[in-house]
Parts: sequence; C-alpha cells; structure tokens
Amino acid sequence: MAPRRQVDRRVQRTRQVLQQAFRDVVLEKGFAATSIQDITERANVNRGTFYLHFADKYMLVDAFVREDFQRLLANTLPAESRWDRATLRLLVRALLDHFEKKYQHQQHIPQAVAPLVERAIHEELTELLLTWLKQSEGEDMQW
Repeated sequence: MAPRRQVDRRVQRTRQVLQQAFRDVVLEKGFAATSIQDITERANVNRGTFYLHFADKYMLVDAFVREDFQRLLANTLPAESRWDRATLRLLVRALLDHFEKKYQHQQHIPQAVAPLVERAIHEELTELLLTWLKQSEGEDMQW
C-alpha cells in the first residue's frame, strides 16, 4: 500500500470527533438537514475549527469516505502488499463485504452526495492499483 504521511494526533483526534458528530447528526436528521452548526455543536468545537479541517460538509463526506476506505485497506491487506492473485482476491472480498455493510445504511446517503462517495472510492482504488503496478514493473506476474 502507498505510505500515508503522519498526521498530528490532535488534528487526527479533531477530525475523528467531527466525523463522529457528522455521522450521528446525519443519522438523526438526514444529510440535507444537517448543518455545520449541528456538527460543531455535537462535536463540541467551534465553527472555525471545523473550517480549519473541511471547507464544507461535502468535503467532510469526502474525507470520511477516504479515511474509512484507508482503514479498510489497513485492516485487510498486509502492510507490504504486492500485486498478486491472493492480494487481489483479498481486496475484492473485503470491498464486497464492506459495501454490503455500508449500503445497508444507503437511505442516509442523498443523491447529491452519492457521486462524491463514488469518486472518492474510485480515486483511492486507482491510487492503490497504480502503486501495486509500479511495484510490480518488470516482475513476471503469475495468475
């Protein structure tokens, strides 16, 4: 997997708190009715803190999806994954299981946000596959 840069723990914690607050409020009110104020009140941070991390709630969704996807990969694939049949099979199974669980909550994802979620997942998968392909250049891949 591609290495990720290290993030300050305080920044990471603030992002986690904002994402959890976002998740909770969206489950209660729905995405369209959720405001930045709702999120910041639930997270017990001020609006300025929110805007230091995210431009708007759509960027929060994007970050949420990407970080969730990265956690899935980190928990599923070995740290030094190589492009081979076993890793690909593991990735596909993990993705199918993940999406099956996530889409049980599909009613909370409005049509306006679905393309953003799809794009974020597509970009993360593309990055992973390109990394694997670059690593395996010149290797004879056995399928």
